[in-house]
Amino acid sequence: MEDEIDLSKYLRIIAKYWVLIIIVAGCVMTASYFYYSVQPLRYSANSTLLVRSSSSGGMSSMQGMSGIAGMGLNASSNIDDLILLAKSRSIAEKVFNDFNGKEVWDYKMIGKNMLSVSLFQKILNKPERSGNQIIVNVIGPDPKFVVDATNSYVNALYYFWNKLNVTEARKKKEYIETQLPRAKWELRNAEEKYKQYTKISSMNMLGENSASYDIGGYAKELELKSSIYNMLLSEYESVKLDEAKDLIPFSIIDTAEAASQISGKNNLLVGLVGGLIVGVILAFFIDQMGKSGKKG
Repeated sequence: MEDEIDLSKYLRIIAKYWVLIIIVAGCVMTASYFYYSVQPLRYSANSTLLVRSSSSGGMSSMQGMSGIAGMGLNASSNIDDLILLAKSRSIAEKVFNDFNGKEVWDYKMIGKNMLSVSLFQKILNKPERSGNQIIVNVIGPDPKFVVDATNSYVNALYYFWNKLNVTEARKKKEYIETQLPRAKWELRNAEEKYKQYTKISSMNMLGENSASYDIGGYAKELELKSSIYNMLLSEYESVKLDEAKDLIPFSIIDTAEAASQISGKNNLLVGLVGGLIVGVILAFFIDQMGKSGKKG
């Protein structure tokens, strides 16, 4: 019952000072309108990329070889790699160089002298991830500029993805190239040992049981080294074909073609709500001050 009485008391105060509340809300909203009206317009452009999953062909045999060699092949997510790459300074520098090299400058709201690497780092929002899609978003003062900058960012992703050789086929090829010389040396070494003990056995310089045991052990080692080397050669030929047909791991679903103006309506709504809150607080403050004055 007391809560109902208190609520009705608050409502009476609001009703008593409703004109003041409306005036304060109107003033705050008007101030917000004039503030944002003098701010430069901002535009946004998006490009949507579809990221393909890493191929899994040949991974079981590669994992087996890496286990024998005491090494591991841990492939990170293409999406995570692309997001990190998009926010790197190298990408911003590539986009900056692309714009700085333009002979014709047809952007009205931004001058060429305003360009900097830090500018391109600021105008690119962190790419949003939605399932297997990445949304590249650029915000800036010129509609044509943000469209061209968005497309330039996507082109830079293509460029650096190739330059850094992060595709799975290239990783496997580089790994095999590091293992082939060692596997070849180990195979030759096993062959030499097998030939040596075969010759010794044929000359009857060792006992029959001992020679038989040694030859059997080296024969198994030769067989193992030969299998590893032949497996590496087979995988190397296969991965060269994979590299030749390997694709960039993303496709462009939506190219940035037109920029959209960022609306200030939400800012006006925030100003209205904030003004109403300030007006209500001021009404309660005046009411409380009036009561305190009467008591005094």
